[in-house]
Amino acid sequence: MQRRTLKKFLQYVQEHNSYFGTLLQGKNITTKNANYILHELPLLSKEIIREKGRFIYNDNINEKWSIWRNTGGSTGEPLHFPVYYMKSFFFDKELIHQAYLYKKMGCSISDTIVSIDGSRISEEDVRNNKFWNVKKKYFPYGNIHYSTLYLNEENFEYYYNSINSEKPNILRGYPSGVKTFCQFLKERSLKLSFKLKAVYLTSENFDEEMASHISSILDCDVWGQYGHTEMSIFAYKKPHESCYYCSPLYGVTEILDENGNQVKKGECGEIVVTGFTNVGLPFIRYKTGDFAVYGGTKRNGTIIINNLLGRSKDYIYDKQGKKIYLVGFVFGGHIKAFNDIKEWQIRQSEKGKLTILIVKGTNYTQSTEDELKGFFDKKEYDIELIYTDKIEKTTRGKQKFLIQEIKENE
Repeated sequence: MQRRTLKKFLQYVQEHNSYFGTLLQGKNITTKNANYILHELPLLSKEIIREKGRFIYNDNINEKWSIWRNTGGSTGEPLHFPVYYMKSFFFDKELIHQAYLYKKMGCSISDTIVSIDGSRISEEDVRNNKFWNVKKKYFPYGNIHYSTLYLNEENFEYYYNSINSEKPNILRGYPSGVKTFCQFLKERSLKLSFKLKAVYLTSENFDEEMASHISSILDCDVWGQYGHTEMSIFAYKKPHESCYYCSPLYGVTEILDENGNQVKKGECGEIVVTGFTNVGLPFIRYKTGDFAVYGGTKRNGTIIINNLLGRSKDYIYDKQGKKIYLVGFVFGGHIKAFNDIKEWQIRQSEKGKLTILIVKGTNYTQSTEDELKGFFDKKEYDIELIYTDKIEKTTRGKQKFLIQEIKENE
């Protein structure tokens, strides 16, 4: 099915897209050779997309086109692109994959879903202590969206009371937002008045330690989903597992080294995707900027990602100038101090030195600080701890974990 869909997709862009049509000119695309032809195509980056402009869009996209999307620019490279779904021969993959994942969680179509995300709240609602939006369409993102932008000690009770009143079956959201909610519950020795079926974490990186922490407080399984605004990959993470499974029906996933070659099992590479959803701007062999460890391929074509190592810019430099990916470095440390930190952010402007902003949890003590210092000292980093009451979130309500001020070639 993946090969058949890929054949249709490539045939369509061959006919309706100037950029890819030139690259595919004269190719007789069949089910048998579709994968081979795909891997002959050059890699696609945001730089190429900006350089080509409208030349890389579907031929029917013009300045009056109504549907556009924006990436959040967490890598410092935001992107504005058109969306055009060809439902005539591409079924609604996003909704079907979301439904599939909810079913694996043990949920039904009638279950109630709420989200903790970066929703923008009107000034009037904020004045009335209503820090969430209610939407008519509830699937798959939920009909109530609680904003991370106002989730603090002063406002927590309004979130808590509302969620207890709604009694959702699924709590979906940003890992940082869900963790903050759990921290407030723990600090106040509170529990929800109902039983959740599952927690669904998405849109930010998280590790098994964070998932276990959330699971222990909310007393339910924690699932994860990895994807992008570009809608070119759908991967899910089961409870108590560190790997992600990439659906072969959503698109083609590759894990490539710096020379564009597929890495071997157990090796790290960049996630490169070809999505079957959007032909407005076809993301074909698109470099995501995310790095991961390749965990092999199942017989049905499912690519396994053993570890998500974060964005290409999510790294720190040690004293020798070596680049260390942050997620594997920090969260692979498995130290208890992380559970006593409400929020934190790492900043680096000099190799081998880190400044860490910390919002203390109620259980944060001198021993927590000593453990944290000892962890980084063993890794040969000089650190400065700065305690604060608040760490600024992005405009989308996400918690930016790293501020890296060292340019790559310095």
